[in-house]
Amino acid sequence: MWSRGLFLAALLAIATAARAGSDAVPPEAVLGGVLSVVAGDWNGDGEVDRAVLWQPLPDEPAADLYVFLSGDGPLVVRGVAWSGRMSGTAAALEPAEGGFAVASGNQAVGRDRWLERLQVAWLDGALRVVAYAYTTHDALARTPDFACRVDFRQAAGWRNGERFAVQPGAPRLDRWDGSRIPVPCRTHGSG
Repeated sequence: MWSRGLFLAALLAIATAARAGSDAVPPEAVLGGVLSVVAGDWNGDGEVDRAVLWQPLPDEPAADLYVFLSGDGPLVVRGVAWSGRMSGTAAALEPAEGGFAVASGNQAVGRDRWLERLQVAWLDGALRVVAYAYTTHDALARTPDFACRVDFRQAAGWRNGERFAVQPGAPRLDRWDGSRIPVPCRTHGSG
């Protein structure tokens, strides 16, 4: 999989990138803000690629994603996921088919629980968001009361099991801002 050296190299790269953006970021804030690391050969060139999810400020609920492809400088997606400070609320990276996933949500606090997941894969010469999922449930009922998933490669989505069409084409990760989340996945009510 990945070695301790790769992990340290990723941390150093983030520290360098963060320092370049602001002289006010102390190194301990950079290292303490690492939420998750995942590695693989996502672009198929035989070299190890890696992604690091970093929460720049502990009191801010946004996590930034840094992706390093075979020695290239980092691809940075600011505010890619919500991340809380308590157990069950921290965002994380997960291995996924052809790439990795960014998972965030609240699985621990209060009655209303939710989970959001972006699946990222190498497609058409770039890292792209190939799938999106969002679910909510009442912790007392233990069944999902809202489930929406989108497969951008198939240009299809499913809201509570009912299929709907989405704009064709998987959006590039470096341009992801959430605007491509289809309306049926944004409205959690009965409509």
